[in-house]
Amino acid sequence: MMDNLPDHQAVSTPTPRKRVWLRVLIIVAILAVSFFASSYLIKTAPKAEKKAKVKKPVLVSVMPADPQSHQVTITASGQVVASRQVDLQAQVSGQVIHLNDNFDLGKRLAKGQELLSLDPVDYQVALAEREAALADARYALQIEQGLQQVAKREWQLFALEQNAPSTTPPSLALREPHLKKAEATIRAAEAGVEKARIDLQRTTITTPFDALVIEKTVDLGSQLSAQSTVATLAATDEFWVELSVPMLALKWIEIPDYNATQGSEVAITTAAGTRTGVVLRLLADLETQGRMARLLIRVSDPLDLQHPVAQRTPLLLGDYVEVAILGRTLADAIKVPREIIHENRELWLANDNTLHIRPVEIAWRDKDYFYLTSGFEPGDQIITSDLAAPVEGLVLRLDQPTTHHNDEVSK
Repeated sequence: MMDNLPDHQAVSTPTPRKRVWLRVLIIVAILAVSFFASSYLIKTAPKAEKKAKVKKPVLVSVMPADPQSHQVTITASGQVVASRQVDLQAQVSGQVIHLNDNFDLGKRLAKGQELLSLDPVDYQVALAEREAALADARYALQIEQGLQQVAKREWQLFALEQNAPSTTPPSLALREPHLKKAEATIRAAEAGVEKARIDLQRTTITTPFDALVIEKTVDLGSQLSAQSTVATLAATDEFWVELSVPMLALKWIEIPDYNATQGSEVAITTAAGTRTGVVLRLLADLETQGRMARLLIRVSDPLDLQHPVAQRTPLLLGDYVEVAILGRTLADAIKVPREIIHENRELWLANDNTLHIRPVEIAWRDKDYFYLTSGFEPGDQIITSDLAAPVEGLVLRLDQPTTHHNDEVSK
């Protein structure tokens, strides 16, 4: 039927090219509408108000600045040495015929106690010979004195015969040179006797002071010559402890003949216990390696003989001990743990809940603490905890204050 329609009434059909363009226009229209709708919604949407940032205080622990007096204590290691030590030598030769029962290593001998004796026979004989020579000299002197009287009388008679009674007689006529020779012989004989007596006394060797036997080099039957060493003895009335301290520590220590009349007290710790002593003197030379000052500490009764045997804490020669010197007092100082002093010697304070950074002066230090004399005021709150970003003026919140014991200063 459509075939019979006129040409002007025929239905027009789109071509494929027109259909593609139509689809593109539809998509573009949809996108444009979506874009304008989104923009409108974004512009007209309500905006959220920004809240102001609130600074949260940083929690810190604190301790109060409480200036007090602290006794400076310098600690060091030292070695026990003898205050007096001698190598005892024989002064005459001979054979050892007797030894003291206490003459042995580690034993004690009292001052003047016989250590050993040598065979005295030869010296007894020598003394007898010298005494006989002295007797002969005295006899010769008496004879000469008689001859002098005779010579004097003869000169007087001769002078009368010569009618010159006032003439001075020559010394030779009166035998004065003979008399002087006899007197000199007497003195020589007396000296011989004295030497023989001393040699005889020297066959007995005694201890020069209360001593401890450190070394023994003879035994019964030993043949000694003069200057032979028989023993090494150390005095037992006192021992010394030799130690080294930094030069800066000397001003805190009372040292006789250096900065005080009486030495500082000292506590000495050994494996057996604790002993006390005093600073004796400052040695004239520095330690060769560390260039530190050297001190001597005196310990009286080092063997602790004043106590019963079971309660003694003796010092041993050569032992290494720990020494704490109780030095002078540091006034108006605070003691703080070393870890709360920060770079450039700065201290953190939490006054008025705000961080304040202060430089400080360290008057003394030990292995655990610093002792400060400036950079704070009494009652300041010292921060003892760490801060990740310490900035002046940082807002803080204080924890409970940290209490701190005021111990002695140790070095």
